[in-house]
Amino acid sequence: DFIKYSGLSTHRQTRARGLFNRYWSPYFRNIQIHKIDTKMYQEFLEWRINYWENVDLKELQAAGDKVYHIKKIPTETTLKSEKQLFKQFLYWCDTKRLIKVVPSLRINFKALLGDKFTDKRQKSKALTRSQERRIQNKLRQYALTDGQKDKNKMRAYGRARLYYFINWARHTLILPSTELTGLKWFDVEIMPSKLEENRKIALLNVRESKTGEPRYAVMPYGQMHFVSDWHKISKANGFGKPNDYVFPAWESGETRVQSHILGRLLRDKLKLWGEHLEDETSKVITLYSLARHTGITRRIEGGWQVGQVATAAGSSVKQISMFYYQEFVKQNPDRWANTFKDGKVKIDDERQRKINEAISKMEVDMGEEIRNARNRATHGLDE
Repeated sequence: DFIKYSGLSTHRQTRARGLFNRYWSPYFRNIQIHKIDTKMYQEFLEWRINYWENVDLKELQAAGDKVYHIKKIPTETTLKSEKQLFKQFLYWCDTKRLIKVVPSLRINFKALLGDKFTDKRQKSKALTRSQERRIQNKLRQYALTDGQKDKNKMRAYGRARLYYFINWARHTLILPSTELTGLKWFDVEIMPSKLEENRKIALLNVRESKTGEPRYAVMPYGQMHFVSDWHKISKANGFGKPNDYVFPAWESGETRVQSHILGRLLRDKLKLWGEHLEDETSKVITLYSLARHTGITRRIEGGWQVGQVATAAGSSVKQISMFYYQEFVKQNPDRWANTFKDGKVKIDDERQRKINEAISKMEVDMGEEIRNARNRATHGLDE
């Protein structure tokens, strides 16, 4: 009832349902709601922290559990967000007079996690441009070239859907989740550019954003063909009507595809092609890292400012600054190199000449050694 009737956004409903099925129901199944207090919730958290260390992932998958990418030890941020939703449930219970008091649930997460504590969100790096290009070429071959030869119409459609879903997410920075699967064709508005003559833009109304507040995204000039080409394919398969989802299930245009299906298909294909691990970190490539993380990084490398990136990605300036600060430094290191008070570099020509000579000599002396050491450090081969 809470999930259905408490006014949660579609994104929050999905998250609440997942938490309920995975953690809350198994642990609190036989406990009356009014007996849940801070002490009991802390005991639940101790069980929750060790959950993924005590289950066999392969057994879950064999039983039909759709779990593919998990973090064995949750971060403080994850636990706090889960607690917030649980407390929202308790407040709802209070309004329905199912409980008389809402417990505070004040938890010292650092003490609770102990040695397992980490307050840093570990994110993978963006794909290298060469790997991104390799994967894009393989996806195009799989979806379009080979897809046209596939006599199974449903399978051919599924191939193309994966390719266009990834490219819509990558170029618009719409999350490859309910944000994009919830998009309908009437949410896509084509309009002429106000700045570039004879160019058109697609303005996308993302009604199911992760914040719960609708937002707009834009398909760039150079990628508008992904809109028209996908609509043409959709129409050829009986979809593409205004009320149809942009990325529907095969059964009906008014039934959205589930993003985990696309994520699993991508994972299987990348593994088949030997491209499932990042070149630089050897971490598993996911739908998110390919379509979202790499897309954001490319915007930063292209010179976008933090506010522009945050707006396009439907995120906050704080979040973008926190998780992509290295990319901003690499994009414009001069911004950090200039420490003069008025911003004007005050180094006379003679001093600059001596600095340049000394640096050039250092580069020649170290040359290949420093490049090799940098490569080893990048790939985690140094001590």
